[in-house]
Amino acid sequence: METIGAKEENRRKENGDAHKHSSSDVLVSELLNETYNKTKLDDLLQKNNTAEIYRHMEKFGINLINPGTGDKLASFLFGLKGIKIFYATIIAIALGCLPVLISAFEGNFWNHGLKLDASHDIGFMNIILAISSLVLLSPMYFGAVPLTLFQLTVSNAVPLTLREWKDFRTNADAIFHKKIITLTPYIIGVILALFVPPFYLLSPEMTWYRISFTKAQNAHMAGWFVIPLNFCLFYLIAMCLLRIIGTFIVLNNYFKHPPNIQPLHPDCCGGLSPLGKLSMKPTLGVFIFGMVVVISIIVDIRPPNNMPILHPLNLLLIIGYLVGASIAFFLPSFAAHPAMKESKYHTIQIINQNYQRVNNELMKVLQSNKNVDSKTIDELDSLKKLHDIAFRMPVYPFNFQTISSFFGSVFAPLLVLALEILIKLFSNI
Repeated sequence: METIGAKEENRRKENGDAHKHSSSDVLVSELLNETYNKTKLDDLLQKNNTAEIYRHMEKFGINLINPGTGDKLASFLFGLKGIKIFYATIIAIALGCLPVLISAFEGNFWNHGLKLDASHDIGFMNIILAISSLVLLSPMYFGAVPLTLFQLTVSNAVPLTLREWKDFRTNADAIFHKKIITLTPYIIGVILALFVPPFYLLSPEMTWYRISFTKAQNAHMAGWFVIPLNFCLFYLIAMCLLRIIGTFIVLNNYFKHPPNIQPLHPDCCGGLSPLGKLSMKPTLGVFIFGMVVVISIIVDIRPPNNMPILHPLNLLLIIGYLVGASIAFFLPSFAAHPAMKESKYHTIQIINQNYQRVNNELMKVLQSNKNVDSKTIDELDSLKKLHDIAFRMPVYPFNFQTISSFFGSVFAPLLVLALEILIKLFSNI
């Protein structure tokens, strides 16, 4: 039978454990020792299975940041996972095809009496493609941001205490909640949806989407359903760009905590390879948007439009595409640059100091005509190799795979445009 003294001792022990668990000054990575042994933890980190680790960390009051904070639509979209992303994409495509379906009932899907019927409107098909692509890819990118930062924390690449993590999460949510990030996409979407489409929806030309505020002939109901689609497109583009900029600010604050960057890490990114992988998430989206831009330009330069290749609108589309792609790829990861640069050159300085020390010892031995110890030669050789490894470490969390993916996804669509231009030039000879 347990004595009163033993019970009191057990109670004190339980209270001590509870105090230990609730301590805000314990590193997040150290809390993992309460759940995993080192072998299992290393295996989970090696497999990038941060989600399972997070499920066990919730009991310590750890919550991930939410890049969709302040916007219920963005938060819902970024929270989609797995098969739900596919369902959302199918719904986006179905809603995008609604005006086309209405045009079919109006007899304008295939109508040679119109200058442009729905079946030949490639520009509208691009709108559907762009909206569905953003619905597909935005949760894949922004949904990965919270777990990426958590992975960097639990792997001690950026060691944070429990209190520091909670403060960081609170500040991150406050940034994403700023009105310029939450309200601007809706304002842009409404303004562009109301004032840009009328330039072609109210056009006197006979098209399947022509609308009218009077009972004019050749006005069609399908055109009214194009307006909300334009809102969705402009909202999604503005929302994603602003949230990417917000992510950069959040990452910049994150790396204000002293990182544990390792220039000799085998990932060649100082242990920040998860951040580099995050940069590759928009690859497919950038490629799709590039094809949307290129197809739009090709339609404009072909008959009957015959727009000049160097028309300001075409140049604006290309410049906007290149700038947007660069922002999506590189801006968030640039936050790690100062810390990586400082860590790299600090490590090189330490290696140089050790090399100088061993070299001075070697020179003293040579000057005294003593036999040179082979260990000294081996040490110099090892320091040279370490210097080469540290010197090759990039000061950005990108490697060759990341850079090649960027250029491949960006310039592949432009090659299609270049081929179209060459064909047009040779056909005029």
